[in-house]
Amino acid sequence: MTFQVSASEPKFAVCVKSTRVKQRAFVEALKGDFGFLSFEAEEGKKLFFHLTEVEAGDTLMQGDEVEFVVATNKRNGKHSACCVRKIRYGTEYHCFLPR
Repeated sequence: MTFQVSASEPKFAVCVKSTRVKQRAFVEALKGDFGFLSFEAEEGKKLFFHLTEVEAGDTLMQGDEVEFVVATNKRNGKHSACCVRKIRYGTEYHCFLPR
């Protein structure tokens, strides 16, 4: 992560940018407050994510394509998806022409 420190008091971080690599995968399963992606962080294990990591306003369904960052828990070494965002492909418009 990179950032700058504000010039005014109180000091706080500004221009915050993530330096993590974003990945893409599909939602394979949803179970209550968590789910799994079609991304193998460890051999044979699908990547876990918690719904609190899904971008506000996004509702996920099985089969949705998402963008995310892989995070590693420093205590147990397990991987999970964070900053999960649903990929949207354009907006559908309906055009009605007069007869």
